[in-house]
Amino acid sequence: MRHVTSTFTACHQKIEMDADRTSTSDIQQKLEQLHAELTAPLQVLVVDDDRTNLVLMTVLLENLKCIVTAVDNIEDAMTNATGKDLVLLDVMMPGDGVTVLKFLRNHDPHIPVVLVTALDQEMLPGRLQGAVGFVHILFKPIEASQLDKIVKMGWSYRMSRSVR
Repeated sequence: MRHVTSTFTACHQKIEMDADRTSTSDIQQKLEQLHAELTAPLQVLVVDDDRTNLVLMTVLLENLKCIVTAVDNIEDAMTNATGKDLVLLDVMMPGDGVTVLKFLRNHDPHIPVVLVTALDQEMLPGRLQGAVGFVHILFKPIEASQLDKIVKMGWSYRMSRSVR
């Protein structure tokens, strides 16, 4: 709740700064656009070559009121990433999840990417060589409470982008 209050305060300040230069109808239009951005469901791309993990994450995210696009290969991941608020990306998949991460950083550096892995923490550094720009790592098996925190993080990123 504290974050929502601070976000609305920031929005209010931005609108006040623009008020001297903007008509009432323009301000109303900006408020409506901002409201739509902040209340629309989170758009999440889930990338995992394991069908069971893909279905599990999709169901858990849909229970959190997210709109999920689930894909099982890197080509579809790169094609479907546009317009997403959050990406959950399996590291260990054919074609390599790090390739998708690099693609996303080049094409939309603002999408928060969460790496998902079954690797233990000792093996992970070697596998993530060259992986730059992810915001978090989730270790399998995935639990609902972990995804809940990740979705909240996705909302925070969306709100911070909307206020700018």
